[in-house]
Amino acid sequence: MNETYDSDKTPKVGFEFQEEILLHLALMLQKLDCKNFSLGYEVKTYPKFDDVVCRFQINDETYILLIQAKHYENKLITPKILLGKNEDFCLWAYLKSVAEIRKNHKGNEKLKFIFWTTANISKNVPKISFKDSIISKVLKEMNDQDAEIISLNKKLFENLDENEKYIELKTNYQNFNEDSKYFFENFIYVSESPNCEDLKDLNDMLIKKVFKIREEAFYRLLRDNILNFIKIDKEKKRKFMTKSDFKKLSSITMLDVELPRISKAFLDEFPKAISHDRNFKEESLEIIRNILETKSKIIRDERCLKLNALKVLFSIQQNDSNTLLIQISKLNDFFLETLKSWDNVRTLEEDQ
Repeated sequence: MNETYDSDKTPKVGFEFQEEILLHLALMLQKLDCKNFSLGYEVKTYPKFDDVVCRFQINDETYILLIQAKHYENKLITPKILLGKNEDFCLWAYLKSVAEIRKNHKGNEKLKFIFWTTANISKNVPKISFKDSIISKVLKEMNDQDAEIISLNKKLFENLDENEKYIELKTNYQNFNEDSKYFFENFIYVSESPNCEDLKDLNDMLIKKVFKIREEAFYRLLRDNILNFIKIDKEKKRKFMTKSDFKKLSSITMLDVELPRISKAFLDEFPKAISHDRNFKEESLEIIRNILETKSKIIRDERCLKLNALKVLFSIQQNDSNTLLIQISKLNDFFLETLKSWDNVRTLEEDQ
């Protein structure tokens, strides 16, 4: 997959549901320790299945999940609806889209087409149990939440001699039999999915399992960082989020949560009477500001050794209240390595 792709804006409710699905898949793939993955949403390359696109590799198998997400309350999907003309659920439109995507796909990945919805599927819809073991692992939490994961039974297309759309496709569509067979083999329903709010709660629980972090702020900040990463730009393009990107975003989020706590604990060790020294020379502060503009994230400079770290902190905080002072020795290897790769951090080290 390319690093960026053409996209469109999407309504708020639809976006939130898609975002939670994207985050859920990222967490499940991270939990399964797959070799690599990339995720995007509103990917215009895949008509009808552009809401969330997920490419991943587990063992020697590589899949692309193409997801149509529909968030409905109290909706029942019946055979009449599936075989009718309602664009949201009409199988004829999805069958043609699956055939088109399959025809244009040049890779060796296994394509799976998922209709992910909060709606229920009527008992009258012919269906069979879904059997792909790898996809079942990815969707395990959905199954545990009582979502129904099924494939449609090809019997759905039997006895349709009076269905106008069926007759039209059967008559004019050269590869109808072959494409309908492929459709039934690779089209999956995730129905009765948790709604948007319940999916948020589920993802919150998953984050705690995957990252072993109990801070409530971590979940909120991780979602915000992911949202910012995949947001649409001025040229109507978005970026796919890879496993490497997800790891970096997760690490940055940990810093967002942990560094203020570490900084506060460090400063609490100093006497409360210490405050900003108003006699701190402006030229000394200018030295620090110049150092902070260098490319190095962790700075060792002889000019710093005679400066009091607290004076530097209090002075800089006059212009930037988010500035943190952290003793380097308080950070473990994970935090140090993450700081070095974080574009928005400047760290001044005082050895004394």
